[in-house]
Amino acid sequence: MIIKNYLFVIVATVFIGCSQKTASNEVLPGEELGAQSGKLKQVTADVTLTFEAQVQAASWMSFSTWQQHIRLLKQGDDLFFNNENASIVEFFTDFENAIPASLASTGLSGRFKVVKTCAFTFKEALALFGPNDSKTSAAKEALLNSHNNLLQFINQTVEKNALPDFNKPSN
Repeated sequence: MIIKNYLFVIVATVFIGCSQKTASNEVLPGEELGAQSGKLKQVTADVTLTFEAQVQAASWMSFSTWQQHIRLLKQGDDLFFNNENASIVEFFTDFENAIPASLASTGLSGRFKVVKTCAFTFKEALALFGPNDSKTSAAKEALLNSHNNLLQFINQTVEKNALPDFNKPSN
């Protein structure tokens, strides 16, 4: 039963990762959001996890949930951010406490705290100014950029951990 659950999580993660764009620093044609309707230009492309990072993050259920919240936010659904502060704080506490040991580092913790801060900033801007205000759009942009930075750091950590340590004495 547990193996089936892990297999389902891995397949779902791979499916979600495959449906997103590949990592890139370029803004692809048609990705810039126009100035109409008060939206800001998107300056970075979406970052996705590598296959190896997806495998390592597969057991991190709150991360998969966070990925879903970000995907929905990109589609215009900000329901998660309309929850009460206590439930969002509880979610982020569970999210942070469940970081896999293979990914845990001070760098990841720092990027996680930036994501958390940007999420609460977006929540407050959404509550104060509404979804169509430029301040809310700027907060959303900051949240999405911080999420991309988190994904990029996870990819780099997995890649770094996969490399052999040439500083260790050989046997």
